[in-house]
Amino acid sequence: MNKKSFFNRQKTSEIDKLKTLDEAETVSRAEVNRYLYNNLPLSISSAGILALILYHELKKYVDNFELAIWLGALLTILATRAGLLIWFRKTKLNPTAQKYHFFLFTLTSSMTAIMWGILSSLLMPDNIFYQSLIIIFVTGILAGGSIGLGAKYLTSFLYIFLTVIPMLTWMSLQVYNGNLRYFSLLMAMILYLLYTAIMARKSSNVIVSNIKLKNKNLDLLKKLSKNLNQIDLFSEMGESLEQSHSEQEVGTICKKYLINIFPEFSGGMFLLSDVGTRLKATEVWGDFYSKNSVLDFGIDECLAIKTKNFCISHNKERCIHCPDESVYYVCMPLQTPIEFYGILHFRLRPGLILQSEIFISSQRALFTRIATTISFALSTIQYQNRLQLEATQDALTGLYNRRYLDNYCNMEFARFKRTATSVAIIMLDIDHFKTFNDEYGHETGDMVLREVGTLLKKSVRGSDFACRFGGEEFMLIMPGSTQQVACERAENIREGVKTIVILKDGKTIPSITISAGIAMFPAHGDSQAAVIKAADEALYKAKETGRDRVCMANT
Repeated sequence: MNKKSFFNRQKTSEIDKLKTLDEAETVSRAEVNRYLYNNLPLSISSAGILALILYHELKKYVDNFELAIWLGALLTILATRAGLLIWFRKTKLNPTAQKYHFFLFTLTSSMTAIMWGILSSLLMPDNIFYQSLIIIFVTGILAGGSIGLGAKYLTSFLYIFLTVIPMLTWMSLQVYNGNLRYFSLLMAMILYLLYTAIMARKSSNVIVSNIKLKNKNLDLLKKLSKNLNQIDLFSEMGESLEQSHSEQEVGTICKKYLINIFPEFSGGMFLLSDVGTRLKATEVWGDFYSKNSVLDFGIDECLAIKTKNFCISHNKERCIHCPDESVYYVCMPLQTPIEFYGILHFRLRPGLILQSEIFISSQRALFTRIATTISFALSTIQYQNRLQLEATQDALTGLYNRRYLDNYCNMEFARFKRTATSVAIIMLDIDHFKTFNDEYGHETGDMVLREVGTLLKKSVRGSDFACRFGGEEFMLIMPGSTQQVACERAENIREGVKTIVILKDGKTIPSITISAGIAMFPAHGDSQAAVIKAADEALYKAKETGRDRVCMANT
């Protein structure tokens, strides 16, 4: 079963579309425009009815040319607003179109109100019926525009200021000059203006609240999308770690994924060194090298190691290896209940996050899960290495074992034969080892074997091969060696064994000796089996002729 199936959830269309806050603002602007244009058909209808009434009155006072100009202006405004309505429905959420929609809507609304305000004031009839209709329709236009534009309250105020104030000013002057027939219209429009201002404010509050709520939801969707992406990357990282075979490979995988899972951080993976008291950077990512970063430090310099827990370093409360107290650092121990491997070390990039500590704490659970996964991968690698070591290494002496010897010979002797490389094989055996064991015990005998194994490891070159052949027998394979060099090496080892000091109950036991037999490939055989047999016969000859000596195989 694919382990990613749990994390590969279907993203909603909103998450796919609303990637940034700019897009969220575009949607909010669209909501305002949608609110405005839902009322636009009613506004056009009201304006049309009012136009008929004004046309009926206007033709009594002006000639046909002036009447045509007024009607032309009226039809132009109505056509523009109708065109805006059609345009809005076609362009929908186009970001650029949304800005022009709102601007042109405000402009045409202003022109409409100015036109009707002036006409109704100039041509106000004496008939109270007509006066009432004109007041209702003019204030209706003002109310519709003000309430609609209340979604943008400052724009609404500008609209009222540009369209209503000039008309009210003109009416006030008429009343001041004694033309009292405008007094009732002036009072009605003032009262209605106050009413529409209150309605615009309430409308503005409702719509702005809805927009803020939607933006908040969009922000949550954005965070959710980021979290889902982090989980997907974490899942892929876990699968890659399962296939890793070395600590270096784990570091490479961490660099590949953690730089994307935590883009706000640079960091590194620090593992315990061979001495066991210091941590060294296995891999780093981001700008970790470009700053004053510590890439090698003691285990006592990290609070996460002391507490064995997640740790945030900042200001005075920080790890010794975190140099900059103004920067936020995160240390996460890599450990299992029985073993410690190192730490994940992160540095928050300055200036990216305002509430840094809150943000880091919100990521703590993911930090912990990732550290646990990496720790498990490191544990598995060490366990596999330990198994491989046990399969190839003799547990007592630390040399290669007989099984590894067979694999080595099968691979290397074919190459030696192909490249005509001379090879020296030295068989060594501890003299009278059975008697030694019987007299001093197996524990002391094991100590002798360990010391001889240590001496052999110190005596070989990088290209040589030393192994425990079985019991108290050892074998040394020296590719590219001459017979003379092999004899000198065997003699040095023989002399070196005599210097080994073994204590038993506080007393030094008699020095031990070894016998050795040497055979050369291809001089003493054309296969590994033949050469090993020749070296073994030479060793037997050394035993028969008095031990503590080196013998060369017969040619």
